[in-house]
Amino acid sequence: MSETETVQSLDQVSEGVPYGTRLTELASSSPDQIAVTTVAPDGSERVLTLGQLEAGANQWGRQLAASGAAVGSYVALIIPNSLELVLAAYGCWKIGAVPIPVRWDMPEWERSRLVDVIAPAVVIEEATCPEFTLAAARQPDSALPAAVTPTVNGICSSGSTGLPKVILDTQPALWTELKTQPFMAVWAPVPRPQVILVPAPMYHTNGFNTLFYILGGDRLVILEKFDAELFLDVIERHRVTNFTATPTMLSRVARV
Repeated sequence: MSETETVQSLDQVSEGVPYGTRLTELASSSPDQIAVTTVAPDGSERVLTLGQLEAGANQWGRQLAASGAAVGSYVALIIPNSLELVLAAYGCWKIGAVPIPVRWDMPEWERSRLVDVIAPAVVIEEATCPEFTLAAARQPDSALPAAVTPTVNGICSSGSTGLPKVILDTQPALWTELKTQPFMAVWAPVPRPQVILVPAPMYHTNGFNTLFYILGGDRLVILEKFDAELFLDVIERHRVTNFTATPTMLSRVARV
């Protein structure tokens, strides 16, 4: 596909802005605004501004396309919580591909079974991610033409009662104000932008879905790995305003 060719005619879109286009708009207006911070177990941090996320997503999108991804293609992302996971997801949305995060620490037999079910056009694993990152860095970072991912993303089931399945969010990847409205705003006014802590693995829905909130102008603070003490430290350090956590996580936090 030529870069001068629109991936899906926007005349066919009844409502919303393609995710990739929305990111370009945000980066154009506020390039230095922090979009994502990842926090390693030792407390060290890595940061992407909106401008850096836009540039990196364009590079990852081009590299994904060069690797065989296209509109509607599934891309298996078997990598831990990281800036690379964020760039890979947004790279998919830039070209209309469907990101599917996968648990990265499964045994090989289980991981290969799941990949067979997904049948992805591209697989990025923890071991191959550095090589892919270097290749993407050599791609142009200018904005890609508008693309609409036909189904926003997939989430993998555990396969505990049979073969694992890919559960697709069948909405197209089109941003509207309503989609990134804070849940708490249903009851009371919520200051924006939010600072959203992501403590859980992003192959789960609650973790992965926070990526959409970047498009509403909110900022993510992502733990590479959950730790109760670090969880509390990050809330104070970054003045976190919102998070979703499991009862097990909250129980560990309560014991700190």
